[in-house]
Amino acid sequence: MNTWTKINNEFIVLDNKSGNPTNLKHSIIPKEKLTFKYWDYLAWAVATLDNPYILSIGHGAGTFLKILEKWGIECTGVGIEIDKGYMDFNTEKDKFIIRYCNFKDFVKESTDKFDLIIVDVYDEKGYVSEAYDEQFFSLYLKLLRPNGRIVFHCVEFSGTLLATETEIKKVPSIFITMIMLIKSMTLKDIFVIPMWSSYLLWVGNLGEKIDSCYNEVRWLDLFFKNRIIPIIREVHNIPQIERPWTYTKIQDYEKSIIDNLFLEDPDVYYRLTEIIEIMGPLLNNKDKSLDYSTAEYSLKTLENKEHSIEHELSFIYALNKNWEKAMEHVSKYKLKNIFNY
Repeated sequence: MNTWTKINNEFIVLDNKSGNPTNLKHSIIPKEKLTFKYWDYLAWAVATLDNPYILSIGHGAGTFLKILEKWGIECTGVGIEIDKGYMDFNTEKDKFIIRYCNFKDFVKESTDKFDLIIVDVYDEKGYVSEAYDEQFFSLYLKLLRPNGRIVFHCVEFSGTLLATETEIKKVPSIFITMIMLIKSMTLKDIFVIPMWSSYLLWVGNLGEKIDSCYNEVRWLDLFFKNRIIPIIREVHNIPQIERPWTYTKIQDYEKSIIDNLFLEDPDVYYRLTEIIEIMGPLLNNKDKSLDYSTAEYSLKTLENKEHSIEHELSFIYALNKNWEKAMEHVSKYKLKNIFNY
């Protein structure tokens, strides 16, 4: 049985028992230069480096490559995808080769060295845990060229907390577990770049400013640059979240955080849930009749001295293709580092 189905330009993950479509998208065929989803920060990560040789683990239909093509950027490297059903949607080129195999076999056997390794491996249940564990992180490090980087796409409520500058409580999370693992195995710098419901964990030196003639790319570059949060402090005495990292476990973590916020700090709880309620429909992008001005007004009522809504406003203007306003708002503010263990 297929693990996904293509609906319009989206590759929808199927439930492994019923075979019915879920709410999860594995890949899309982008129609424009931005998707306003996590594939944008994968493309951005590549574009900030100087002609990197890439290893893409969990390649799918190669969404981030297709975005980069729309930016006029060519890539070299190898994409690893276990599902041969994506063959019809991956245009293989001389400089970028797709290998249809289990990533574990490739990583164990490869003698290639890469400037950037992208890890984005999920199935219908959640994270493919091995791709994010100690054994394979050690192997990724061995596949890096000097000054090479690794970026992990992570889906978890910690991304929302970071994006909304809501303090992350000292409870087990994938975010904390990954940071503890990385710090135990390398002295490379670690950064987190939150989108909204997901985040990019960047291991290694950051890239440079993207030189582009496109408004979309210039805005995206500044948007993510102003969301980079360095992870400097050590993390101690916090239990790690046990594997497997299923979507059910992620939802339970989200519920526990929201329930605790409601009890401990109702004002923060109210602000967080209001932002989620405002931004959710915009991020899902299903309702084409959304009133952006109403969303803008609602966000402005939530601004205070401790918390800015400049990035949320910038995102709304970008969705509406008002690039002047989008740049104006994102240039005013950098996300605070609320990671305070």
